[in-house]
Amino acid sequence: MFQGGSTAGIGRTLHLSPYTVQDHFETVVVKAGVSSRRELVSGVSMDHSAPRLGVPWGRPAGSRKRPRISRFG
Repeated sequence: MFQGGSTAGIGRTLHLSPYTVQDHFETVVVKAGVSSRRELVSGVSMDHSAPRLGVPWGRPAGSRKRPRISRFG
């Protein structure tokens, strides 16, 4: 993801379905409190290369942009 690989390419490399890769990306995006893969990569890149400003990126922990949808019911 951080090297710019496509969902299908990452799936081939890891021997996973592209749908599984996409599902994992969506989970990480929600947990990170961002709204897109691009925002996630940008935030992680800034977090590791820019000096700490004392201000976290993304939404506060515990807040969700969209409701969690149960797959089992």
